[in-house]
Amino acid sequence: MSPIDKALVNVVLVGFGGIAVMVVTTVGGFMIADSLYVDVPGQYGGIFHAVYGGAIGAVVGVPIWVWLGYMVCRDKKPAELPPGPSSG
Repeated sequence: MSPIDKALVNVVLVGFGGIAVMVVTTVGGFMIADSLYVDVPGQYGGIFHAVYGGAIGAVVGVPIWVWLGYMVCRDKKPAELPPGPSSG
């Protein structure tokens, strides 16, 4: 694989994969926090708690995105051969 192809694969996997992770964690955090405060009295109900949940989800998504980037872009070492009889 040429270096350009490898770079393109890395950008696509890390970019779109990271965006998907951020969307899932942010929306998930928003929905979980919103469902926990269903019966909060007041004009806005639990929407502020849901926004806090979305922020927490975004904070959780960042390390996952960084880990995904590390796993995709790291240099993989070839496996070492097990010790065996000498070829001499």
